[in-house]
Amino acid sequence: MPDWLTYVLSAWVVSEVLFISGRRYARRYAGVAAIGSVLPDLVKPFYLLKTYLGLDLIGFSVPLATPVGAFLVAGLASTLFPRRRWTRAFGFLSIGVIIHLIWDSMLHPLGGGQLILFPFSFKQYSLGLIWSDSILPLLIVSVPFVILMALRVTGSSTHGGGGL
Repeated sequence: MPDWLTYVLSAWVVSEVLFISGRRYARRYAGVAAIGSVLPDLVKPFYLLKTYLGLDLIGFSVPLATPVGAFLVAGLASTLFPRRRWTRAFGFLSIGVIIHLIWDSMLHPLGGGQLILFPFSFKQYSLGLIWSDSILPLLIVSVPFVILMALRVTGSSTHGGGGL
């Protein structure tokens, strides 16, 4: 699967594009989008519990990696922010979740694919474009990342000065 670096860089790229397009708060919430981009992988610690402690809670955790589950977790996580920031926090967490789900939907379906329509259907879907061990997703997101970072460092973005 695309690694967390791919998800986090994708979230930063989207946040930076939103900032350049005039949403001045987008840079402030880039980290929130990055957290949202790894939220669907909350299922991973449950695999560790099974492997090392023999505690099998994977069936309980799988819904967290579905769109419905990931957005529910994003909604719950947004309540950790001050009340007046809930909507914006949920929006950027959702951007991250969407990024994650898009990257994962492109994977070759070794495990069967994504439960996109869960809980209404247990059918798994996948586009099968990328193998799970491919570096291609990271290379794809690195191009806009390098361009946007260069614009940011030189101060060429339309809103804001140079520097990090």
